[in-house]
Amino acid sequence: MRATKRVFLLGAAALLLGCPATTGQGGGAPAGGGGGEGEATEPALTSEQLEEIERTVRVGEESLTSCYEEEMERQGKKLTGKVLVNLMIGADGSAQQVEVGETNIPSAPFTSCVVQAVRSWEFPRLPKATPYSFPYAFSPAY
Repeated sequence: MRATKRVFLLGAAALLLGCPATTGQGGGAPAGGGGGEGEATEPALTSEQLEEIERTVRVGEESLTSCYEEEMERQGKKLTGKVLVNLMIGADGSAQQVEVGETNIPSAPFTSCVVQAVRSWEFPRLPKATPYSFPYAFSPAY
């Protein structure tokens, strides 16, 4: 059963604004910065760095889709769902501290598969370790 997939890169928008990665249901930082008075913000990543991060996620889509297809086979039914993946991109480009922050596919094997898949991705080298989050939606192909 082949699945279709959609990627939403809200994390890139947060990084572009120089904000920490998106988390929770809020979806990202407001364009105005949203910080308190006197709060310093870190310099934003370059558009090239953001493009490379997004490219890494797009290349990794197949591994996430494999996790999803394995879960559909395990459960014996078609599933529609999403995950919010949180991670730290190390200065060396490694995926660190990978976790599934939210999902509506509550399955330990599925979550573990997603975490292992993202850990294997190679992101671009960055000036310093950078938090990043991205939601990923799954739906079966009919």
